[in-house]
Amino acid sequence: MKILQIGKFYPIRGGVEKVMWDLTEGLSERKVQCDMVCAMLKSDAIEPDHLALARETPEGRVIDLGDYGHVICVPAWKKVAATMISPAMIRWMCRHAAEYDIIHIHHPDPMAALALWQSRYKG
Repeated sequence: MKILQIGKFYPIRGGVEKVMWDLTEGLSERKVQCDMVCAMLKSDAIEPDHLALARETPEGRVIDLGDYGHVICVPAWKKVAATMISPAMIRWMCRHAAEYDIIHIHHPDPMAALALWQSRYKG
């Protein structure tokens, strides 16, 4: 089984992001493929505890949580009313949504809902 969680942003600032991180980390430790995609402003930095796990990719920054979990941080243009504006999230979802058996959106997150809708995911 392959699970994707879609959330607002990285670095972790609130409860939703912390729950997503904990689920991704916990499931991956149990050898369940669980990834998390979120948006990140260029001005934001990878948290010091995660620097050794981070790498740059053409689609954004990825934090590897072992063989079974990844946090994918796609670029965002800006943050408006606690919502990241990220066309890159839509592009990422259109390319990768079909790879997942389950996609879990953490609400409220209009950008994540738009990205999932645009991907035409049929899970």
